[in-house]
Amino acid sequence: GSTRSTDFPNTSGGAQASFGGVSDAFVARLNAALTSNLQATYLGGSDIDGASALAIHPTTGEVYVTGRADSTNFPNTSGGAQASSGGFWDAFVARLNAALTSNLQATYLGGSGSEDSYALAIHPTSGEVYVAGVTPSTDFPNTAGGAQPTHGGNSDGFVARLNAALTSNPQSTYLGGSSIDDARALAIHPTTGEVYVTGETWSTNFPNTSGGAQSSSAGAADAFVSRITADLAGAAATADMVANTPSVPPSLGPGAAYNLSFSCSNAGSAAATNATCGISVSAGTVSGVSCTPSVPVASLAAGASIACTYTFTAPGTAGGGNTPETGVVFTVTAGASNDSNAGNNTATSGATPVPLVDALNDAGTFPAGMVGATYNVGANDQFGTGSLPGTASFSLQAGTTCAAASINPSTGVVTFNVPASGTCVVVYRVCVGSACDTAQLVVTAQQQVEPIPTLQEWGLVALVLLLAGSGVWLVRRWWV
Repeated sequence: GSTRSTDFPNTSGGAQASFGGVSDAFVARLNAALTSNLQATYLGGSDIDGASALAIHPTTGEVYVTGRADSTNFPNTSGGAQASSGGFWDAFVARLNAALTSNLQATYLGGSGSEDSYALAIHPTSGEVYVAGVTPSTDFPNTAGGAQPTHGGNSDGFVARLNAALTSNPQSTYLGGSSIDDARALAIHPTTGEVYVTGETWSTNFPNTSGGAQSSSAGAADAFVSRITADLAGAAATADMVANTPSVPPSLGPGAAYNLSFSCSNAGSAAATNATCGISVSAGTVSGVSCTPSVPVASLAAGASIACTYTFTAPGTAGGGNTPETGVVFTVTAGASNDSNAGNNTATSGATPVPLVDALNDAGTFPAGMVGATYNVGANDQFGTGSLPGTASFSLQAGTTCAAASINPSTGVVTFNVPASGTCVVVYRVCVGSACDTAQLVVTAQQQVEPIPTLQEWGLVALVLLLAGSGVWLVRRWWV
């Protein structure tokens, strides 16, 4: 902790027996029962200093302490990873023997701003020392190559990795977005060695929260938890090529050509090597694919995208023939030789195929010369796997030869006059949105059949009398 007392108990014989000035950090060693103060020590220079965290090395038993040092003469920093203060005040790390009788090594840790350190942990296998805190400095030492090599804005959390002797800082990293962030605690996974850091963030763009348990900020300030590789640089060494959902029309016309686009992005924190981006379709044809930059891209920077255009020709042929395809699925595929996440390398236009509008030719026979005949040409037209939706629209087209032809634009019912003989045609177009197809109704005139003559009432009487007369004549002839 921190003390302003010049008579802190039992510092005699300690690593620093006397008070340094203004306020000092202190470390005290008590027996397990807390009934005895076995040894205490001051730790500080001539200005304001204070300790905020400590850890004990699992094999040597040495005591590692971290905190804030305003003093430019903090004890025993010579030979440390950072021998002198970097700014207004710095974080510090000190290594004491288990008895607290010797300050084996200390070091400053900071840039030109004002740093505070709040957490310290020791790696269970390497023995390296990890320190976390807050920094406003844009020149915090040794962040190049780190998980976040540059300062995010305002103040950032930091994590630094030191060797067990505190003579070297192999890697540091910032941790924060564009607002106020600070790291308050850390822990090291006992088997993977990964570093888990937690603290407070006011940033709405805290790095790499996409896919996390809570991907977006819920209020003015949130807690955060970050997982970083043991070297503090692993997160910066991965590329993540993402296939973006393609932009496609809501419906298609048979044989129609569409100028479309698709894209892929590198969502990782490192450049993607030999980055690719492509499109495929379940039906129809793709041609004229052009990407910027051209694929494969030798090195696609983190956050950069590949934008592509192409021509898609829908399956089938316009004009009334039956198009068997029920729809089209568009699939974008992304990749890179160093891609870290295959789970987002593909994106489709959706679970349901983009449907085709399919107008089918019709034929009907009507009485010759009939005026105002009607026929629903949309009744057997198709849209995807079903019938036309209520939003379908109809219109007459050039080539219609039936007299007085018209079409209801909403229902598809055509009205026309039947010719006296032969055939005529009604040519129409049906559209769902901007997707259309054409077809025709062939009308055949049916001629009237002349009826067989029939005997009227008086004709029947005359026939009966004729037959009766013939019978009398035959009787007379026989009698004579």
